[in-house]
Amino acid sequence: MKSFRLAAIFLLSIAAVSAQEVRKIAFRTLTLEPLPGLNELQLPPATPKGKSVTATLYVAALSPVVEGEFKGDEAVFVVKAGDATKPVAKGKLAKSKRQVLLFQPVKNEQGESSYEIHAFDDDLDVFKLGSIRVINLSPKEVRFTMGGKELPPLPAGDNVIYPRVKAVDEYEMYQVNLEAKVEGTEWTKVYAASWKASDQRREIALVTYDDRFKQLAVKLMSDDPPWVKAK
Repeated sequence: MKSFRLAAIFLLSIAAVSAQEVRKIAFRTLTLEPLPGLNELQLPPATPKGKSVTATLYVAALSPVVEGEFKGDEAVFVVKAGDATKPVAKGKLAKSKRQVLLFQPVKNEQGESSYEIHAFDDDLDVFKLGSIRVINLSPKEVRFTMGGKELPPLPAGDNVIYPRVKAVDEYEMYQVNLEAKVEGTEWTKVYAASWKASDQRREIALVTYDDRFKQLAVKLMSDDPPWVKAK
């Protein structure tokens, strides 16, 4: 009888742990370079009674909000049409209940292509209206100057959220410069532009690197959170 109770407690513990591992997340997708035939992916069910969810990847644009369930802290997507057991996108999830999943193409040792997922907290407590999220996808350390203020260097593969720039002109515009250590240890200006500040939206700046031409670039996207508009 005692062994039966212990077995029952053990099974209940396993069930409780499994339930805790299922995370409900409202997410949006983003990619700069979709792989051929892999612009629609499937998020498999996280539980036996769960439903799969389709996630569509838009080029250099945020998708609509998709609600899905994930097992533990890892996001795993499979091909929507084809081998439903073969993962084609994987990555570690962020912490909040709203996230942006950035799908970045990678190749394994056999030359097979898939996506590496980078997840970012998307709730307004973390990513506030008016702020700027910078994601350094390049292999170079970079440094921004915004509104005349030099910001700390951002290592390769890292990301940071900057607050709204206050030093703007009468049109709410401000100057942005990007420097990188292209060769050696000297900072070199590689990008200059004027950006517009706003308290009504957020900005996402992706620093990319063209390996063929050895050039850095910045892709700037305005982000109007749809759940804020809906209020």
